[in-house]
Order: sequence, then C-alpha cells, then structure tokens
Amino acid sequence: MKNFLFRFRTYLFFFSIYLIAFGCVTSEKLITRGPVQPQVVRDVRKTIDLFNEIMKNDLDIKLLKPVPVYVAADTAAYRRVLSNEFKLSKDELPQWSDSTGFSTYTGVAMDASKSLMDNAKDRCSVTAHELFHQLQYTIMGGHRSEDPRFFQEGTAELIGARVAEQFGFTRVQDWRKEVLNEVRAMPNPATVQELRDADEADAWHKLIEQKKHPYGVSALMVISLFDLSQKNVYKGLGDYGIQIGMGKDIDTAFSRAFGLSYKQFLKDFDAWYAAALAQPAEIEIVPDCDAAAASVAETRQAFTAAQLFLKERRGAPLKSSPRILLASGRPGAVSFLEKEFGLETSAAQEYLADGKSFPFYWNGSTALLNLNDDSVRESLTFSAASVFLRMHYSEMASRQPAEGVFWLLIGDGDLTAALITDACRKKSLAEQKKTWLKTVLNAADRPRLDRLHTKKEWERAFNKFSRAVLYSYIRLAALYLSETGGYQALTEWQRRTEQPDTEKAFEKIFGIPLNRFELDFENYLREQLKTV
Repeated sequence: MKNFLFRFRTYLFFFSIYLIAFGCVTSEKLITRGPVQPQVVRDVRKTIDLFNEIMKNDLDIKLLKPVPVYVAADTAAYRRVLSNEFKLSKDELPQWSDSTGFSTYTGVAMDASKSLMDNAKDRCSVTAHELFHQLQYTIMGGHRSEDPRFFQEGTAELIGARVAEQFGFTRVQDWRKEVLNEVRAMPNPATVQELRDADEADAWHKLIEQKKHPYGVSALMVISLFDLSQKNVYKGLGDYGIQIGMGKDIDTAFSRAFGLSYKQFLKDFDAWYAAALAQPAEIEIVPDCDAAAASVAETRQAFTAAQLFLKERRGAPLKSSPRILLASGRPGAVSFLEKEFGLETSAAQEYLADGKSFPFYWNGSTALLNLNDDSVRESLTFSAASVFLRMHYSEMASRQPAEGVFWLLIGDGDLTAALITDACRKKSLAEQKKTWLKTVLNAADRPRLDRLHTKKEWERAFNKFSRAVLYSYIRLAALYLSETGGYQALTEWQRRTEQPDTEKAFEKIFGIPLNRFELDFENYLREQLKTV
C-alpha cells in the first residue's frame, strides 16, 4: 500500500509538471475590495488574461490552477484582505501593509492606492510579478526553499518587465538599463552575501528599511544571465523552476538551465556587477521621427557640459546614464508618455495641454523633452540641463533626506541650469536674468518666498501664477542668494548630510536667517525691477 501511495504521488507530481509545461489554460479570479478605479481593474484583468500565454511562449510553462487575485482600493482594505483572506497575524500585518503586492499559496493581493499602481505600465508589471510568484509555487512546490529569495524576486521583476514589454510598454533592454541606473544611484546597495543571507522575510524587509534596494540588485543578478549564460534565459528560468520542483539541488538545476553552476554564477556576477557599477554615465537620446539632428546634438552638448559642471562645482557628476526622449510635437510626446511612462492617452494629452506643466516629463533616469514647448524652444540647453539636475538631486536624495525650503530646491537647480547654459554659450547669465526680471515686472501679481516653503505651498502657487512668472521669481531668488552667500554655499546646502531644523541649517550655511533673507530679497527685487 505504501509503495502504491508513493508511486501515485510521484505520478501526480510528474503529471502536474506535464500540465504546467504543455497545457492547462487557467482563468484567475479577480476580486475587488472597495471602489477600485476602472482603469486599474482593466489593466489587472488584461494582465491576468494574457499572463499564461506569455509564459507559455517565453518559458514553456503555465499556471496549473485558477488563482484568486484581490485588488484593494486603499491600504485599509488591503490590510483587511491580508488579515481575512491570507490570515496574516497582527504582528505580520505592519510588515506587509506597506507593500504594493503580496503573494502566497492562497493567492495574490494588491493595493491599488500605492504609487506603483498609478499607471498602466506599472500595474501590468506588478500584477505579472505577483502572478509569477504563483507560478514559482506551482512548479517548485515543497522544494521552493531551495530557490534563494533574491532569485525568486529577481526573476519576478524580470517577468514583470517582460510582460509589460509584450503589452507595448518599455522594452526589457531599456528596463535593464533603468534598473542598473537605480542601483548605481544608491549609496550602499545590498551585497550578494547580504541577499543570500536574507531568505527570511524579516531579513529581506530589513534590507528594504536600510535602503539597500534588494529588489533592484536581485533583478540585476538575473539580468546578468543575459551576458553570462549562453542559453535562452527565459527558457532557462522555466527549466530551472521545474528542476527545483523535481528535487534537484540548486547547482544541478542552474547548470542544466543556464549552462553554468550556481557557484560559478555567483563568482561571475561579482565581476559583472563591479564592471557595471564602474561604467561612466553615458547619455542615450531617442528622438522621434521628426526631431531635428541639431536638437539631438544640443542635448548631447548640454549633458557633457552638465557633467563637467557637476564634477567641478558640485563634487560629483551624474552617476546614472540618462535616457532622453525627444518629441518634435504633441503627437510624438503623447506616444512617448503612453509607451515609456504608462500614461493613459487622456492623461498624456491633458498633461501637454496644461500650460503650467513642466516642459519635460521625468521618471528615474528616463525623461521626455517636448521640443514644441515654449520653454524648450526658448532654450533646449537650459531645459535639458534642468532634467540632468533633477536626476542629480534624486541621486543625492538617496544619500540624504531631501527635505528643505522648496523654492530653493527648484531655484538652485534652475540657477545651475542657467549657469550651464551660459557655459555652453547659448545665452549669458546676464541675458537670462534680464528675461526673468521682465517676466516678473509684467506680471499682475507675483509670489512670495515665505509662501513657497513646502511642496503643498508650491502646488498652490503653481495653480495661481503662470509657469513663467513662478519660475522667473524663484530663479531670481536663487541668483540673489548665490550673489550674497556664494555659489559654494548653495552646493553645501544641496550636499548636506544631516537634516537639522531647516531654519537653523539655512542660517548656518548662508549666514542669515531664512525670514531675513526673504525680506531682503523683496527689497532687492524691487530695486532690480527699476532697472528693466
């Protein structure tokens, strides 16, 4: 009887593997909790419906049974799902309620209110990521613990990007560059040993809390296989999972799937990783079919000048390699916003129609410049330099808190872009200052620095004043601050590593209380406006 049961269980296991590899189309159950936005339901459903087809084509495997997928409208509803449907304890809930997605043998849950669910591309990636964990559970069964957590997460990240690519969003090869840029911007990314020691959930979450970017580094480890393995990586991932599920040790499974042992992979990755992090930043410019060659050349020149300026005046150039999309007009810009950033067509059109919006759209190391925007037409060099400065600030923010006086955050970046524009001999700083003064002089009303300290105050001002007036005003404030306190003081402010009281920090660095400077600036501005 025991032999019969053993043979029967063995038969069921291998029959399951057969179904996973050769058939069994499944229909996941989509369950919403709360008023989930229709576009979220649409994108999650679309991903669910096509997930198995993509997995079969790429990995030669499929899900075996229907998977319940819960989509919660907000974090409160998400917590209830985790508690009621996934039986998480009160002690476990805080650890997982901050996540965007959650996956166990019970099914999948996602929080639609998280930022990673804001656009169609990310919704597709997150859904595919969590569904792939279900596929891992199905294939590996009780042997899943043999698969290191970092490899589980890294492969799920890759599959999320691959499914998004299949839906017409960012190509995997461009996503790979974005991941590398994210890790390069980190001051202290996780080491391979730290990832190997983080198989338990508590250790993994500790790496997240320490801002060691474990998901990004794990994704890079899988990405490296495209260079280190001579085999088809996607097919290898499917074969690897099946080998683990059959009880093979990780070294055997790795060797059969990717053509190199697990130990050799770890060794080769160390060298690959070091070389990847050491690469100097390089710009990639992607123009649409109507963008002029001169615009490409000017953008490249702006990047070269920005890197030199940042190295000489700010102590460190941009680490990440920016990818700049150049749209010659609204149709090209809408297309880029849809494909590369996952915006809805209506949202992209609304963004471009809003005269108060930025002349560029930026996320990570990818940015779109609309060459038909008034500000860009006035100075492409200034606009491109502004993008590079935003990226540089983002890298610095990963090393320190980014809080501070909001008008100074924006003004400092724009002043630096103006200095780079001057260095490129496109327009002198004196000419730019004159333009700013004329813009403020001709305005019916103008902002006040003491009402631009926070992001919310900035957003209110953005809705009240024209873009030209608001930006001209804060650029003049930053210029006056550099004239009175020295540009080096601006560099010190931007590079400060501690976050003391903002007003005390301002006075310590610039030698004047914040409120006093803001009053002095108003007096300075009144006198300057008389000269125009």
